[in-house]
Amino acid sequence: MFIFHNVTITVPENFTQCTTHGSFVHRWQETLYNMFTFTCLFLLPLIIMIFCYTRILVEISSRMAQNNTLSRDIHLRRSHSNIPKARMRTLKMSIVIVTSFIICWTPYYLLGLWYWLFPEEMEETVSHSLTHMLFIFGLFNACLDPITYGLFTIHFRQGLRRRRQNSNTRTELGNNTCLLQVSFLSSRRRITSGSPGKQTGEGNHSCNSKNASSPVISVSKV
Repeated sequence: MFIFHNVTITVPENFTQCTTHGSFVHRWQETLYNMFTFTCLFLLPLIIMIFCYTRILVEISSRMAQNNTLSRDIHLRRSHSNIPKARMRTLKMSIVIVTSFIICWTPYYLLGLWYWLFPEEMEETVSHSLTHMLFIFGLFNACLDPITYGLFTIHFRQGLRRRRQNSNTRTELGNNTCLLQVSFLSSRRRITSGSPGKQTGEGNHSCNSKNASSPVISVSKV
């Protein structure tokens, strides 16, 4: 509300943008503001994520330890690697989420730190297109989080496995149907080509009588 304002330029064309340009009297004020945004948008979320997922792992570990001491059920004991499956899955999900956040946002903020501390050198070295690409890459992290949560959910993975099995079953049924059709047609051709010329009428009559007596079952039903 107090730092951003509309700035309009006319060269090379008329363009208006909401920016912080001209809002700071001294250079150190702008640097201080940028470091504040860097702390609130990158360092603070990273620290909160690491703290929260660490608390989750500690809570799961403590509950697993209580179950192991109070119950003699073999399903509640620790596995051979001393890492329960629930804790292992949570650990993997935490590592993936924190790593994706770091990978997506670190290049943009490293470039930002370079610009905030040495703006003249960066203007001569880095193009604005690269800055925009790194910013869009950082926003891509918001798209990865739901995918990560879904992949580490048991019901979601079971649904994917079930759909994969159904698709494989349909493919096998389609292949079997095609093989039945090919074998049926080839057998009909052998019968037609193998009968003598003078016995064609008798053969056709016998085939017609057999077909009339026994109904033809469609390949799809087979």
